[in-house]
Parts: sequence; structure tokens; C-alpha cells
Amino acid sequence: MNSRRAAILLWFGGGALFAWIVLAQDWGRLGPALAGTGWGLVAIAAFHLLPLLADTRAWDCLLRAAPVRPAFARLCWMRWLGESVNSLLPAAQVGGDLLRGRLSQRAGVPGVLAAAVILVDLTLSVATLVPFILTGVLLAWLGAPQAATLTSLAGGLLLGAAGLGGFVLLQHSGLVGRLLARLAQLLGGNAFERGAVTAASLNDAITGLYRRPALAWRSAGWALLAWFLGAGEVWLALHFLGVDAGWREALVLEALFQAIRNAAFLVPGALGVQDGGIMLVAALAGVGPESALLVSLLKRGRELLLGLPGLLAAWLTLAAERGAGHLTADR
Repeated sequence: MNSRRAAILLWFGGGALFAWIVLAQDWGRLGPALAGTGWGLVAIAAFHLLPLLADTRAWDCLLRAAPVRPAFARLCWMRWLGESVNSLLPAAQVGGDLLRGRLSQRAGVPGVLAAAVILVDLTLSVATLVPFILTGVLLAWLGAPQAATLTSLAGGLLLGAAGLGGFVLLQHSGLVGRLLARLAQLLGGNAFERGAVTAASLNDAITGLYRRPALAWRSAGWALLAWFLGAGEVWLALHFLGVDAGWREALVLEALFQAIRNAAFLVPGALGVQDGGIMLVAALAGVGPESALLVSLLKRGRELLLGLPGLLAAWLTLAAERGAGHLTADR
């Protein structure tokens, strides 16, 4: 079974799980609470622009190694398109990153460096997720000690940290470089098609980025800020739902959301897994399972509100790119 077919099957499987979870709820009680948020969804979507800007700045820091760097506003546009693809399409949460890598190349960033920056950006994003989730674990422990559950979660975080270390070592070994170069060639793009992005050149570019620690540390700082800003989105959701919760509960709940979502990265959008999983562990944040589900639904509403226009914009951008390519070929 190829990866695209597997992603589509996981997408439908997650959708079925999501539908079962939603239909199993008592909407006679939950419906009015969700409807009562009113324009809250718009406020949540507007607030989400803050972590998106922080994530874009993290990417922009690494692009300072490039001879040509797109304007920050243009990078924000690319980031939005990539996030829309990752959130709503069965692309294993990396299709959007490959899209922004390709768009940055079109904006003048050398193909090999565009690909290397994307890979390092993803690595730093995962690396900074570990201390963010650990902060949530610590706050949950201080608020309501539940040793067995927290020990399991901490064990999972340690495994994740070990996996991250192995991922970085693989980058330096050149294996990931060869795999990404092959994937890039399959996805297209002029520099990729001509073989300009080779395994060796990509690995050299990745190593070169790590040899500029100031850029990497700045990027990691912005990525970490983006994770913490995500807690503000959860706080707003709880506020509009009328749940009595503060910043501690919001941060713990967001840390749990991200732990579940990233553990289920093979399921597009962690559909169903995020929603059911957060109900099981919501008590760690001092929030009821039904309230946690409603927060998850508001998050998904925000993804649709921002993501659907983003998908349309991505389709139009790629269509225009293909049209320009045909015109160039005709000439």
C-alpha cells in the first residue's frame, strides 16, 4: 500500500472515529454551550494569527542564511498556505511544509537551502515542543497530582526526546538528506527536477545551518513562543464556553492537545484521536471531558475558518505557477 492511499484511509478512519465521538454526546446539553460562544470562533481565529506569526519568524530566522530572503509578509502568506494544507488535507502533516519550501524556492531561495531550512525548522519545532509539554506536565502535577497518568506521559516525552535526538543524528548522517531529496524530486519544482538538490548538497546545507547556532537559537526561541501562545487560544475557547479556568488550566490543556496531536501525526489532523484522547486526559487540566471536547471542536472550527480559504489560495497559487510554467515552455 502506498503512502498516499494509507493517508487517505487514515483520514477516513479518523473521520469515522470523530463522527462516533461527536454523535455519542448529549447535544441537548452541549449544543447551547457551543452555540453560546457566538462570535467567539472569530476571536479565536484572529488570536491564532499570533502563533502563526511567531512560527513564521522562526522560519525567517533560518532563512537569514539565504542570499535572497522573501519579505516577512510573503513568508506569512506561505506559512498560512502550508498550515492550511497540514490541517485539512491527508498529507501526514508535512505536505504543507513541502509546499512552503517550494514556494520559498520560487521566491528566490536556492532549492537546496529552501529544503534544508524546512527540515531544520521542523526539527526545532519538535524540539521546542518537548519543554512546552513538560511545562504542562509540571503544572498538571502541581495542580492535581496523579502519579500513574503523569508518569506514563513523562515516559512518552522521554521517548519522544530520544526519538528527536536520533532524528538530528540521522540528519548529520546524510540518510534523511537522501530521503528528502528523493521526495522533493517526486514532488517537483524546477531545481528538484534538474537534480540540483542532491543528498550530499542537502546534508551539507543542513549541517551548515546547525553550525550557525545564533540563527538556530533564535528560531527555537520563536518556535517555543508559538507553542505558549497556543495556550491563549485555548483560554479564549474556555472563556467563551463559560468554563471557569485560568491560564494554568489552559496551558496544561494545550500541552495535552499537542502531545496527543503529535503522537497521532500519521492521522491527518489527528482527526478523532485528538478529540477522543483529550476527553480521556482532560482531568489533568482540571477540565471536564465534555468541556475539553467542545474546546477541540472550536479548534477544528478555527482550522476550517482559516484553512478553507488557505486551501483555495494554495490551489490558485499552484495553478498560476503551472500556468506560468506552460507559458515559459511554449516560448
